[in-house]
Amino acid sequence: MDANGCRAPTPGRRRALGDVAPGLLIASAVILAVGAIALGGMLTRTVHRQAVDDERAGIVQYVGSVITPELVRGNRLVMTRSAAATLERGTRIRGDLLNVKVWRRDGLLLWTALDKRRIGRHFALSDDLRQALQNGDAHGRVEDLSEAKPGSEEYGERLTGTQQALEVYAPIAGADGRLLGAYEVYGRTAHLDAIASAKPGRLEPAEFETIKEHAARGAEIVSKLSRLKDSVPAIRHHHERWDGLGYPDGLVGDQIPLEASIVGLADAWDAMTTERPYSRALSLTAALEQVRSGRGTQFRPEVVEAFLEVATRLPGRPPGPPTPLLRPVAAAG
Repeated sequence: MDANGCRAPTPGRRRALGDVAPGLLIASAVILAVGAIALGGMLTRTVHRQAVDDERAGIVQYVGSVITPELVRGNRLVMTRSAAATLERGTRIRGDLLNVKVWRRDGLLLWTALDKRRIGRHFALSDDLRQALQNGDAHGRVEDLSEAKPGSEEYGERLTGTQQALEVYAPIAGADGRLLGAYEVYGRTAHLDAIASAKPGRLEPAEFETIKEHAARGAEIVSKLSRLKDSVPAIRHHHERWDGLGYPDGLVGDQIPLEASIVGLADAWDAMTTERPYSRALSLTAALEQVRSGRGTQFRPEVVEAFLEVATRLPGRPPGPPTPLLRPVAAAG
């Protein structure tokens, strides 16, 4: 009996509990790792949608507050010299605007930042443009510029160094609310993975600094979604390192949330074992060795222990007898 009148565990019971604890840790690690991968896919889609919405809203706000007052005279859409100068200045100063087109409702192109020979001509309305004119709703989508057709404004010099663009359609309304026309705007996207996915070889230092922004940027976006707020620490800190050399905040050791450590190892494993434009996929043996070597430096020791214990039981693991991989965390060097 202990001081509280409870029966103290016998040596045999203590051994049984000690045998169960690693199993619980392993089971928890498996569940969390699978959850991390599933959450990662869901968050990627969510962040993508939220990023597009944020960028679309920013472009719509700019053209609506800065350009529309120059274009609308009562219930008429008029392209004045002042309006043209404002458009020209805006596309030159704002680095995120690749092209701005102003369309009249009947399909007349009033202005474009690129091929000025098109101004004053009628063109068939695209489905997206017609939707903006008929419904009065702004909408946007990401366009793959590598598929632009020769002869179009989206083909040629605007493609230089640009793989994707956010295509935004925003209606222009008169004083009485009647639709007069629409903007068709192409803007640079803030999808940070475009750099890494498009470029073979190692990134330049400035490109890597841009890539590193995705952890904080993703956390900021997801923090606005009430159902996913609990996942914000895992998103923000999944690139922190146990030795404090990670980003964005340089957290050290136990300062890093456990869920972020698990997601970080799952993310690193995916990067090591899949083909990327900048690196070849490692074999299972080589990837496991990378995880082992990162124990206590890049990765949280107990997460590595649980991961390696599970890895020795998976089909297709490296040949050879399994070695005891689950050791007391206090013994980590």
